Amino acid sequence: MKQSGKGVSQIIHTLINKGGMLVAGFVVGVITSRTLGPEGRGALALMLTVPMLCISIGEFGIRQSVAFLTGRDTFPRETITSSLMFFFYCTGTLSVILILFIEFQMGLDRYGLIPVIAVTCIAPVTLYQKYISGFLIADKRIETFNNIQLSTPLLLLATLAILAYYERLTLTTAAFSYLGSQVGSMAYIVGHTRLSPLPGFNHNVLKSMLKMGVLYAAGLFIQSLNYRADILILGSLRNDTSVGIYSVGVGLCEIIKMLPLAVGMVLFSRSVNIKDSDIKKLLTQTLLLTRGTLIITLAIALLLGISAKWLIPLLYGSAFTQSVPVLWILLPGVVSLSLFATLHLFVAGQGHPQIAIYAFLPALALNVVLNFFLIPQYDFLGSAVASTISYTSAVLIYLSLFMKKYDVTVSAIIPSPKDFDIIFKELKNKTRWK
Repeated sequence: MKQSGKGVSQIIHTLINKGGMLVAGFVVGVITSRTLGPEGRGALALMLTVPMLCISIGEFGIRQSVAFLTGRDTFPRETITSSLMFFFYCTGTLSVILILFIEFQMGLDRYGLIPVIAVTCIAPVTLYQKYISGFLIADKRIETFNNIQLSTPLLLLATLAILAYYERLTLTTAAFSYLGSQVGSMAYIVGHTRLSPLPGFNHNVLKSMLKMGVLYAAGLFIQSLNYRADILILGSLRNDTSVGIYSVGVGLCEIIKMLPLAVGMVLFSRSVNIKDSDIKKLLTQTLLLTRGTLIITLAIALLLGISAKWLIPLLYGSAFTQSVPVLWILLPGVVSLSLFATLHLFVAGQGHPQIAIYAFLPALALNVVLNFFLIPQYDFLGSAVASTISYTSAVLIYLSLFMKKYDVTVSAIIPSPKDFDIIFKELKNKTRWK
């Protein structure tokens, strides 16, 4: 397969796109909140919650398993495609039935049948995108993958802005805007992949796809739960105000995660295609990028920590001044996660996503225990402490498993002054990853 771009340029491209997604998502939130008001915004969020949860379950790690099976040429691409279509038609149909059932059981039809149907249709459209994008990752078409991801919030933002300008933004038009943005992105990915929509049943392909998908899905679910358990527990033990103050600190930490996630996605794309004879070379590049990413992430964290005292009140208002110490406490744990993000996607590309489960499952248990112990005494600050301890513990466990599996030492992960010269030369010479 031809290489679709240079490693460094793909990382930068991914980083820019993720930044665009964050900005677009922020503006979308402002438009819907100001136009629909608290009640309408709450109704929209409530209707969207059910399909979003079904999507997270229905995704089932299929994108990663498709990328792995395709990149390794385990089965013919046509067979993988037809089996994937068969799986999609099954999950898409089930998701619609399940979402409609839950929405009606929750009484959300009180907002109208049309908007309920609109948000329900978001699920199969989004699942199709997620499944098919595995081929783009396997083909190292990271720029195309990024553009498709960015197209969804941009289309949504444009539609909502036009409707709001002409005073036509209602709960129903907002629901169709969310659906329309997903349909637009679906058309984009269909045009770039041109895969046959015909289903086919191949027992071996489906078995391999689901077997690996379960591992990817379980790992992602446990990681997500670890990142969100604190908010759920804080909301149950305290109140909405505590959650609001805490969520601002968490939201700003998302900025720090962008770089390691951008690097990790490019590493995953290359890792699923790598030959056994080239693993050592890619491992060396991965370790270099991990050290470089840690250095840059630490610098961003220091800058954010120093500016937080005036930045948070300026952006969110004086009512969120208490979010400053929340951010300070979270920063060490989030910085440590940069090590995990880059190394994990390399390892996952090698077909070993279960290592993340071994690291984050005990950390999740620790997170829950610490939250119940610290929140009653220290409120949102206690939750921040619990999260940082949990994140750091998970990373330490993961690093120990990684070093044992790939026979590397701690010095291979800790940055050194020499790394600056190497990274500078890599960028200057525009090194191409093979």
